[in-house]
Amino acid sequence: MLMVKNLSLKFGGIAVLNSISMDVAAGSIHALIGPNGAGKTSLLNCITGFYRPSEGSIRFRGNELIGLRPDQVSRAGVSRMFQNIELFPHLTVLNNILVGCHVHVRYSALEAAFRIGRMLKGEVAHLEAAEEIIELLDLEAVRHHKVANLAYGVQKKVELGRALAMRGRLLLLDEPFSGLSIEEKQDMARYMLETWKELKITLLLIDHDVQAVADIAERITVLNYGGKIADGTSDEVLSNPEVIAAYLGTAMGSAGQHERVEG
Repeated sequence: MLMVKNLSLKFGGIAVLNSISMDVAAGSIHALIGPNGAGKTSLLNCITGFYRPSEGSIRFRGNELIGLRPDQVSRAGVSRMFQNIELFPHLTVLNNILVGCHVHVRYSALEAAFRIGRMLKGEVAHLEAAEEIIELLDLEAVRHHKVANLAYGVQKKVELGRALAMRGRLLLLDEPFSGLSIEEKQDMARYMLETWKELKITLLLIDHDVQAVADIAERITVLNYGGKIADGTSDEVLSNPEVIAAYLGTAMGSAGQHERVEG
């Protein structure tokens, strides 16, 4: 699904990513972890076209992504849930999710002005898709509420819903568990798994909650100071001495196990 090969990123004389290679299998849940400043979000920014790498290749379903604009990457089939919630606070939940459908607009300005032809068919299809996402994420009770009036955990679900509305085959999740309580993390993990099963998509997520990530990811890649230090199953990564030293801490390493996130 996604092949990152020898990817490097520099800002001036500072190396942010150093020859990163990573493969994400189609239909998998793949996690990217590492301490602050490891380069995780920078890698996602390269994949989605916000940053232009200094070297390397990013191929999605066999096609090169480097050189494409963010909107072109989105149309190619890559969707993203942002670390900092990127919603319109004074729009309703429904309208925020409909914004994600905009990438699939195929009608002309003339058709939109007179509400004719493909515009009417497109609007009906987008509304049906948005309502399916609202049902999937249990947002029915707040569909007409302004996002600004909702709790942070609910806003996170709306952010996930907006990304799902883009209908990408690869969904990038930038710290989906950040700022959530234990119960909200369990709910978010459940929604992610249900979405993955229901829509048959590929997930690539980054987060600092290693226990939650290890529970749902089939494979984990670990970055530190812009370089890759480990790649494997959760058990392989959590027992890797270099990972323990760089990120997890010796206490967790000696325990040799992690708690499971329900759902």
